[in-house]
This record gives sequence, structure tokens and C-alpha cells, in this order.
Amino acid sequence: YSLLFLKAKFYEERYYQQRELKFAAKKDVIQKRILLAQKHPLVLNFRGPCICGSSFSAYHIREVWGDPAQPDDLELWNKVRRSVKAKKKYRGRCAVEAMTIREYRKAGGHFSFAPGDTFIEGMHKRVHQFRQQWEELQYQATKSKEIKDKLQETDPIQEILSRLKWDERVPGAKEKMERIIGALWAGQIDKGTPIYASLLI
Repeated sequence: YSLLFLKAKFYEERYYQQRELKFAAKKDVIQKRILLAQKHPLVLNFRGPCICGSSFSAYHIREVWGDPAQPDDLELWNKVRRSVKAKKKYRGRCAVEAMTIREYRKAGGHFSFAPGDTFIEGMHKRVHQFRQQWEELQYQATKSKEIKDKLQETDPIQEILSRLKWDERVPGAKEKMERIIGALWAGQIDKGTPIYASLLI
């Protein structure tokens, strides 16, 4: 094994050990969040009142889902963010944030949730924004073979996932996120089989 491989393996094992210790210390908080999340299945529209009758206020979101995941490597995150902004290619804070997340992941960066937290920040908005981009690309594809080929190689679900803060190292997280984003992308949720926008369930 190379030194680089052994070093990566060491940090991976340490990550899982520290994660288990943190989650064990916050068992009560996690259990409370699981119970709250089970009462709040995924909805297609994030506007208006919550399914429980409360408004989607910052307080209510934090109460049910906690805080969003944070970048593990803040130095890399800031470097990527400066690079994305310098290109002046993306308009609006949300677009800059989405591309920063995407490029940070491509550079090898990861995100982590604090114990009990599971809020996927900007989830509905990312789906809506990418749907608009996708429709524009489909139109352009009728005039450009290059864009048509690009569309055929692009998986909308995976592209949206690359623009969200979540921890892909958590066992089962990728499958859960694919199901959540898949439902939002399709614009359809099976009422008989609720989907929960929480990686704790």
C-alpha cells in the first residue's frame, strides 16, 4: 500500500470512530429528531404551512431537522468559493452556493452533520433551478449535437445531489437521498409509502 492510501484509510477510520462517539453522546437529541421527522414526511411544495400546521419558519425547520451540514475542510471550501465567484458566471447567491458545493465535492471535499442534524438546505430550490436548466438544455439540444450528447450523459438526480450539502459517507445516505430527490424531480410522492427528508430514518 502507498503512503497516500494508508493516510486516507487512517482518516476514514478516524472519521467513523469520532462520528460514533459524537452520536452516542447525543442519543436523546437524535431520538427526539427522529420522532419529529417521522411526523413530517416529504412534501412537494415547501411554501405555505407545514404538514403539522406550523409555518416553515427558520425556528420550525431547526426544531424538526436541525442545522445543515457543514464543510469538513473550511480552507478548501473558501478557496473553491472564491474561484466560483471570480468566474462571474453564475447569477444570484443560490446559484453560486450550488456551484461552490459541486466544485468543492469535485475537489475531494466532504460535508458533515452535527449529531441529530439532518436539514438538507436548499433542497426544493435546487430541484426547481435544475429543472429550469434542464428544460433549457433540452431546447438547445435540438440545435446542438454536443449539448444533446451532454444531456444523454447527465443523470439529473446525481447532478442535483452534487449541489447539496449532505454526507455521502453515512451508510445508506446515498440511497435515501436518491429516493428523496427522485420524488421531487418526478413531482410525485406515493401517499401509501411516505418519504422522509431525514437521513436519521
